[in-house]
Amino acid sequence: MNMRVENDPLMRSRSAWLLLLGSCVVLSACGSRDDNPEVSTNPTPRQFDVSIAVDDAPGPFDSVTAIAYYDVENIDCAPTQPISGAQLGPRKSIPVEVRHASGNRYEATMLDNPFVDQNYYGKGVCHWGVVALSVKGTRLKRSFSAMFPGDQLRDAGTFVTYFPKQSYIDAATPMNVPGVHNLNRFATPDDAFSIDVTVKVALK
Repeated sequence: MNMRVENDPLMRSRSAWLLLLGSCVVLSACGSRDDNPEVSTNPTPRQFDVSIAVDDAPGPFDSVTAIAYYDVENIDCAPTQPISGAQLGPRKSIPVEVRHASGNRYEATMLDNPFVDQNYYGKGVCHWGVVALSVKGTRLKRSFSAMFPGDQLRDAGTFVTYFPKQSYIDAATPMNVPGVHNLNRFATPDDAFSIDVTVKVALK
């Protein structure tokens, strides 16, 4: 695999998001949630139409799956944990059904606001937001993970994630392969394939 090491702001953003998820696990272990509110489901949520294209991969994926992650944006609405001192609001994830369209093209429908903003803890209304849409393609023992950041979902458009073709070729060896967002990370464009995720507001 020939890749040049460069600074990639979007990759740093992705790493920060993964660190955030990891810290959530640690904080949850440090302070138990005495108040675990029952989250109400929005009966009329807005929807995003999602198109997934796998371009220039050495072959097909065995499967393509997706998960949407949601979190409370104004964490001050949550109580302070007695041990860690952290404020932990409710967090949710919803599997997104991915449908095979044709060839290396897939479609899905993602919910924008599946949960109701409420005063769950008596400290003010908690406002839900989408954190990310994670898309994973699987080939043999390898998975190739792409993430569409939640703060860019409402802007619509396409988010492209690049992967080394050699990692696909070596898929018999177990590995989770994270992508990059800068094609210049590769020695030549021919060394990479991409997972392109396009999101737009669904028409009613």
